[in-house]
Amino acid sequence: GGGGGGGTPPLVVTASDDGTVCVWDQRYKKAAHTLTLGYPVTAVTFDYKGDSVITGAIDNLVKVWDFRALTAASITLRGHDDTVTGVALSPTGNFVLSTSVDCTARIWDVRPYCPADRCQRIVVGHQNVSNTLLRCAWQHDGRRIGVGSDDQLVYVFGSKIGDVQYKLPGHTGAVYSVVFHPREPIVASASADATVYMGEIKER
Repeated sequence: GGGGGGGTPPLVVTASDDGTVCVWDQRYKKAAHTLTLGYPVTAVTFDYKGDSVITGAIDNLVKVWDFRALTAASITLRGHDDTVTGVALSPTGNFVLSTSVDCTARIWDVRPYCPADRCQRIVVGHQNVSNTLLRCAWQHDGRRIGVGSDDQLVYVFGSKIGDVQYKLPGHTGAVYSVVFHPREPIVASASADATVYMGEIKER
């Protein structure tokens, strides 16, 4: 889940195996919005305005939903060949990073008006052979992306051309989640080995 921004109420968004996405106002005990997809939803995040959510699910699609019209997705992103395991919004809010069981990460242009092909980049190198919900993240300046991997490595790619810049070792189990420090060149990773590592990377 994620929190809403700006002057909006304190919102949290959750995605569930029960086929729903719920937006919760923390001041109350019930959902402010409920989106029913009818199949397990495996990833979700807010946009920065807090009036849309971005989902990934077992239908292999990434979708953007506007709270004002929850009956249909405002943007549908097709290209993954298997379940979407993670979604993350770029620092500018113009791009979405997604990861999938198909062992690719994709960068999508989600601006209202963009070229017909919204898929800007396909990134490969990390592994997901165990159908795990591996997560992804953007560096604070948008120049790099991080992806978890089954091969016990933290993968850091350049977002511009999708080149592997780092394969960080240390974990002894699958790396489930990767996150960048909001200011410093530091990557944190969580693993099946029950550890959280923090690694420093060079500024470029």
